Amino acid sequence: MDKHDWTNADLANYISFFPDVQRENVLKEILESRLLQDFLATTEGRLILGNVVDMIRNTTMRIVRISVDGFEKNVDEIKQCALQINIAYNFMYNIADMATKGEKHTEAIKKRKK
Repeated sequence: MDKHDWTNADLANYISFFPDVQRENVLKEILESRLLQDFLATTEGRLILGNVVDMIRNTTMRIVRISVDGFEKNVDEIKQCALQINIAYNFMYNIADMATKGEKHTEAIKKRKK
């Protein structure tokens, strides 16, 4: 989303339609999404995300190699690798969830402006 699609006044107007108990969460979702979008637009952000993807790929290949070498003797290491993949997957899922929730709100803000 372009930074000029909505103003602080548009945001204040949008969150005013939510009950008091939801406003802080809605604002948090919008701002997290914006910060995430800005971060992933940087070289550093793309490198970090790429590093997580590479780690998942490398760890998956490690599981395959040590499983072929002998599953029973490597079961503890396989479990550790699986835990690392699960943590990375949850990280990626949470990033995608943050982006999706914020985008839903920013689209609603744009529709209200029309």
